[in-house]
Amino acid sequence: MYVGAIFYDFKFDRIDEAVEVWEEHVVPSAKKMEGFIKADLFIDPKTGKGLDIGYWRSKEDGIRFRDNGLFDLLVKEMSPYLKEEPTRQMYKVMVSDLL
Repeated sequence: MYVGAIFYDFKFDRIDEAVEVWEEHVVPSAKKMEGFIKADLFIDPKTGKGLDIGYWRSKEDGIRFRDNGLFDLLVKEMSPYLKEEPTRQMYKVMVSDLL
């Protein structure tokens, strides 16, 4: 199992809107993709820093999310709520109760 970790820097006054967009647009799109397991969004309301973790069955599934335009769509949908463009990293899950 792999995760794609996306790091955000949210505008303080737009966090609630960003969460709504993430729930209504980002997650439903990801759920349609082969190999998608689940996604979580974490935000520190004091700093505006955030992290979303998308769980994928394989590295290739996670890469497909990035390469098929869905990540670009996520960036476009979330950009009004961000101070800067998010960054993404892939990690192999070494220990999890989901395994």
